[in-house]
Amino acid sequence: TSPDGITWTSRTSPATNTWESITWAPSLGLFCAVGQGGTGNRVMTSPDGTNWTSRTSAADNSWKEVAWSEDLTLFIAVSTDGTNRIMKSADGITWSSVGAPEANQWTGITWSSDLTLFCGVSYGGSNRVMTSPDGITWTSRTAAVANSWNDVTWSPELGLFCAVSASGTGDRVMTSPDGINWTSRTSPETNRWNSIVWSPELYKFCAVSTNGTNRVMTTTYSDRLNANTSKVTNATHTGDVTGSGALTIADNAVTLAKMAAGTDGNLITYDTNGDPAYVATGSATQILTS
Repeated sequence: TSPDGITWTSRTSPATNTWESITWAPSLGLFCAVGQGGTGNRVMTSPDGTNWTSRTSAADNSWKEVAWSEDLTLFIAVSTDGTNRIMKSADGITWSSVGAPEANQWTGITWSSDLTLFCGVSYGGSNRVMTSPDGITWTSRTAAVANSWNDVTWSPELGLFCAVSASGTGDRVMTSPDGINWTSRTSPETNRWNSIVWSPELYKFCAVSTNGTNRVMTTTYSDRLNANTSKVTNATHTGDVTGSGALTIADNAVTLAKMAAGTDGNLITYDTNGDPAYVATGSATQILTS
């Protein structure tokens, strides 16, 4: 564990399994990890990252990743083998098996709060994407290309799923706005991309790989501008406000009805700085001169 990402402290796990994935459930105040190896204890939980407890997994599968849905208050884990390659839990303690739509090697899972949708990706099989609105009923989806997809994440700011793979030629990334329709994207290196995350603060994806010369890839800051252009249509406005770029007030658009209220008898003028001002109402028999 680490409080700052710089200084790390070793902690003891309750079993010497091959732990593959970990997530945090805010409403439960609980870490949950899944892995492979071990008998009936391929899940562990902790309220603080220091003290861990073994939990009984729904099956002794090779569990690859676990995700948490705050909306459904539900953990979902996926595996690469077994009869039922999904398991779910509302508390991280009691787990039950769920059937996957395809007997694929499921390796990645994430939750989109915006779409209220789980999305999983697989290393092999015919349909290498699956989605579910509740973690129980799953639907197969067609990936952009039949690569070995390892991981997937969701960007709320872009409204976009992004997945990375370990195979393919220059197309080891794919994106989708809904988990159903996927588009291939160009990867900068033909590495075995293994994991991907989204940073809303930096407005970029970051992925890591298990081989290659440059084993990290990120989207660039310019992608933020492109993403905003695609997500928010900057249409040409008419009427009081015009322009398709920087918006300006149209000529003669400010009518008397749109002006700030004033005092009867006041006159509008400009002060020595050129800012709007008014001349206060005078007394009876006074004449205004300039």
